[in-house]
Amino acid sequence: MVHGSATRRFNSAAVSFFCLLAASAVALADAKVEEQPLSPDEGGLGCAISSHGAHAAVLAVKGSRFVVLIDGVEGPRIEELLSSIQGAPVSGGYWIGQVPILFSDGGEHCAYVAKSGDDYIIMLDGKEAGRGPISTGGQITLPLTFSRGGRHFFYMNQDDAGKYHIVADGQPGPACYIPMQLVISPDGEHYAYVGYEHDRAQTKWGVVDGRQVNFFGEELQFTGRNVLVSKMSGDGANILVLNGKPEIKAYQLSPMWISPDGRQIAIVVTPRSGDPSEFTVNGKVVPDTQGLRVDSLYFSADGKRYAALCETRTGSKFMIVDGKRGEEYQDIPNSLIPDTQAHWRFTTANDQVTVASMQPVTPAFTADSSKFVYLAKQGARSFLVVDGQESNGFGNVISLMLSSTGSRVGMLAVAPDGKQHVLVDDKDQTLTSFQAAGAQRISCLTFSPGLAHYAYLYGQRICLDGVAQPGVINGASYVFSPDDQHLAYPAELADRGCFIMDGKVVAEDVYSVNYAFFSPDSRHLYWVSSWNLRAQGTKDAHMLCVDGKPAAHYSEAGGGLPVNFEFSADGVLTFVALKDGKLVRFRVTPSADANVGTMLAAAPVAKDK
Repeated sequence: MVHGSATRRFNSAAVSFFCLLAASAVALADAKVEEQPLSPDEGGLGCAISSHGAHAAVLAVKGSRFVVLIDGVEGPRIEELLSSIQGAPVSGGYWIGQVPILFSDGGEHCAYVAKSGDDYIIMLDGKEAGRGPISTGGQITLPLTFSRGGRHFFYMNQDDAGKYHIVADGQPGPACYIPMQLVISPDGEHYAYVGYEHDRAQTKWGVVDGRQVNFFGEELQFTGRNVLVSKMSGDGANILVLNGKPEIKAYQLSPMWISPDGRQIAIVVTPRSGDPSEFTVNGKVVPDTQGLRVDSLYFSADGKRYAALCETRTGSKFMIVDGKRGEEYQDIPNSLIPDTQAHWRFTTANDQVTVASMQPVTPAFTADSSKFVYLAKQGARSFLVVDGQESNGFGNVISLMLSSTGSRVGMLAVAPDGKQHVLVDDKDQTLTSFQAAGAQRISCLTFSPGLAHYAYLYGQRICLDGVAQPGVINGASYVFSPDDQHLAYPAELADRGCFIMDGKVVAEDVYSVNYAFFSPDSRHLYWVSSWNLRAQGTKDAHMLCVDGKPAAHYSEAGGGLPVNFEFSADGVLTFVALKDGKLVRFRVTPSADANVGTMLAAAPVAKDK
């Protein structure tokens, strides 16, 4: 959970909270909450929760031994739960609230390593999938691994002879005297690795999808279209190999970039020793690139376009986009991260989230592949460049933002005269002070999911499409509905906390909101508040509210495990968390009589002082 609260924290008793909420002008029906216990009444030591929030595994004491309960179903008794290559046990207490149990990305499969006597046991979906001796020569040397979609299950062990085997779906591969490097295709369907014989020639061989084949090169990687790319060397040359077939031979083939869908391969090629390098795309030399350094390569989402960041011999930088050379600049940053970290932490309820995982990082093509966008610096000025067209020069760029779909471009910047600007597509807005706007610093520019709107923070105000909204906030705490029709956020009006949606106060006396989100159909609004609930007889610290009414209290499982909320097709919200110290799966069904529309219909207009 994110604990950088969007509003100031109050330590009022929970009774006061419920009374104030009940006195709200909006009378709403209760959501239905179902709870399934997932841990025993006593002896729970820690847990693991699937990334989508619907599944959980619990390590618990069972007499003098331990058991693992997967979604409440008890597995066999074990002596210890092994957590690492060296087999460090988890026993006798919490291991920072987490246990080393692995779920596949969708949560359908679950695996762990346990100790039984002198053996380690691989458990997959509650059943034994393999075992071996726990000794100097018998260990798990590749952590348990699921491929995407849980299509394959891997680990690597070391036998008594000291040789290594990659075990794929229970079948051990050929032995190798050194550990192998496993590569898996993006769709999770295919895998490959290279091994060596312990002979004088160090004979090499390959394995593809479980079948041992002749050596086909090293530095393996799969393209998005499941083409296996590798490199071989011999006679003073390097050879590019695609699916085992030699394609290009040269003195040097480095660096190399492959588009995510595998349509394009860009390589800096040095034909012979002493020759100048050449930049090639799909085997063709790009004009005027002999001897130039290529720092980075960017592909469009549709795989049809490319852009190369190049550096001249004198240190100037320029872009080549689809073979066309752009203007030279003193600098072009090769990775510009938007100023939206705090916003994504709020909207994902994950304090560990990285901006790069949520938001395109420039230079980049827009999501629809129609535009290439980057920031260039010349002298004391910075310029937004979109398809080769420069913006006005700015003294400082706060953030450069691309929409996650479509082709919208936004930038927050400060002009040489000190005025703050918001650039969205072809419009440049110079900001003036809003009343009681606080620090007046612009930040956290984002686009709505359907691209109809944009929002940013200006001091302690949220601005929607350039217009300041009512209420004062503290943090990047706002959220758009999936259908683009609603903007909601916790705020303060007249020094009292509330929740505002579409310019109306839909809930009063709301404080310490950590996270807010809409249902996928945009009909229901949820938020989580931190609160002192001891007066209600619970140690829990969080309250989930549905359409303005409290629905369920809970606490995180501990050890940094986030609470992952997941909606099913019928609109039911599922998550796993602690309730009064016990792990519980919650199923929350919103009331048929309450929704965003009913909240707005009875809500007063939000007005500042």
